[in-house]
Amino acid sequence: MSRLTFAFMLSALVCSTGFSQDSRTEKKTEKRGEARVQKKRGEARGRENPRRNRTEAQRPDADPRVAFRKRLGELIEKGKLTREEAGQLYTLAFPERSRDRDAGRGGRGTEKRYRNRRKVEVEDPAQFKTAEGKALFSGPQPGEKIPPFKITGLVGNFDGKPIDPVSLAGGKPQVLIFMDGNRAGLRGLFGLTSMVSQIKEKSDKGLHLSAVLLGDDPAKLSQFGKRFANRLSGLLMGVSPDGRDGPGALGLNRTISMTVVVAKDGKVTHNFVFPQSMLYPDPHVLGAIAGAVGQKRETVAKWLNEEPAAAAPARRPSREDLIKRFDKDGDGKLNEEEGRAARKALQRK
Repeated sequence: MSRLTFAFMLSALVCSTGFSQDSRTEKKTEKRGEARVQKKRGEARGRENPRRNRTEAQRPDADPRVAFRKRLGELIEKGKLTREEAGQLYTLAFPERSRDRDAGRGGRGTEKRYRNRRKVEVEDPAQFKTAEGKALFSGPQPGEKIPPFKITGLVGNFDGKPIDPVSLAGGKPQVLIFMDGNRAGLRGLFGLTSMVSQIKEKSDKGLHLSAVLLGDDPAKLSQFGKRFANRLSGLLMGVSPDGRDGPGALGLNRTISMTVVVAKDGKVTHNFVFPQSMLYPDPHVLGAIAGAVGQKRETVAKWLNEEPAAAAPARRPSREDLIKRFDKDGDGKLNEEEGRAARKALQRK
């Protein structure tokens, strides 16, 4: 479609939508006396309910964009415009609105969200200290071999079955998390799982992550944990049948909310004790994971702070594509029913 044709069509559409609004204004003028009465009643109601008054004042009926979009939709339905052409006309008519919308979907909007994201630190695990600054012990210590133990799986093929996380790791780098049912810890597990997945993908070392829930009522804790387990990809989650103390061979401290064990070749390299569960992944834990996969902390920090690649915009089907797909009667255009089906399909994408 040429620029001249676009200009004529844009002028015609603006005039038509403007004319319809002028007609509505004339009709309102004819009922001036009635409008005055209604206005007084509306003011009285507004004083009684100011929130309702604000809502009515913000109705989109008077917005010229609404009338313009409606008219474009009618032309698309009649087959006189494609969606691409309608989009170009809308951009020409309301360029500022279009720029704001595009900025929210990507570009500067995406960059701003990325800048506001929390920067991930990866620190020396030897510098880890508890919040109280006291030496606390829970679970197997560095240098010790992790003994086999059983938990009840909560997800996938392991759901309801006894499994041994140590055997499943097969000597590969492993992160074992022993935690109570604290909701803050479960929220923090989402962030740690995401970062471990990134490290696993970049390092290609087969990093294995397991979380064991500890509680005095394992059956109730299982039901609670299943609500989260399926949403944590790459994580093996289970419940200890031994209650809040956990497997006896591990020597866990029941007063500790979360114990994180990092191991390699079946032996503990680092042990982290959190009296209160992690809400965000601890930098020292990430440093220990970096060492387990044989990477420098600076390298892992770079991986975790990489800006996500911008998603490619989805291609909108052409008019020919839509006719080929939805033209059921074979007349070369979309009738009302076929056009409605096409719009529904586009909204789902």
